[in-house]
Amino acid sequence: MSAVGMDYEPAGELKIGQVGIANLRIRTLDIDRLAAEMADRVRRAPNLFRRAAVVVDFGGLSQTPDVATARALLDGLRKAGVL
Repeated sequence: MSAVGMDYEPAGELKIGQVGIANLRIRTLDIDRLAAEMADRVRRAPNLFRRAAVVVDFGGLSQTPDVATARALLDGLRKAGVL
């Protein structure tokens, strides 16, 4: 597969603050992609995500998702191991 058309931009930008609260700035509403990306992050750093809350920030999107989409996204993140 060629690199043309492939998106190397992360689906979400994760920042972890000094007080142990992570901020996940959502860049796409591709729930499967975002959940897979976060599941990989949880696998690589399980202790980081074990009890840490993650703030979901929709500010990286051109518009706020509707309630059903936001709930589906949160469900996907929970299944990936994110609180």
